[in-house]
Amino acid sequence: MGEHPSHSAARLLLLLAEFGHTVSRAMTAASGEPELVGNAPILILSSIDLSGPQRPSSLAKLTGLSTGGLSKLLDRMQELGVVQREPGSVRGDRRGVLVSLTERGIQLMGVLAGELEERLPETRKLVAEIVTVLDTETTVAG
Repeated sequence: MGEHPSHSAARLLLLLAEFGHTVSRAMTAASGEPELVGNAPILILSSIDLSGPQRPSSLAKLTGLSTGGLSKLLDRMQELGVVQREPGSVRGDRRGVLVSLTERGIQLMGVLAGELEERLPETRKLVAEIVTVLDTETTVAG
């Protein structure tokens, strides 16, 4: 007999939290900056790294932060030299702002990738466990 659905959900949440902790440890090692360790800064840096400069409104949606909360976080990230705001860089909108990575931000993402690579055995184990829980839940539901 399989796990109770609430146990599967609890196990999945625990595994996802462990995975997040692995990413946070990698960011701590890569940056040495406590301000950059957390879901919102990592989401912002990763999203810009993957998709290029973005409007603050898109980053607010991504992170779930209010516009005020995002603005404060971007201020801190800009002070740390990992992002920059580029006013007037949105085509057709002179007041529009794009947030992009600075050279330091680009370098940080490279170092973070290396730190995550060093943690691949740990990460692979967590991902395998996550897949097992999801497959078990799919089998139970199906």
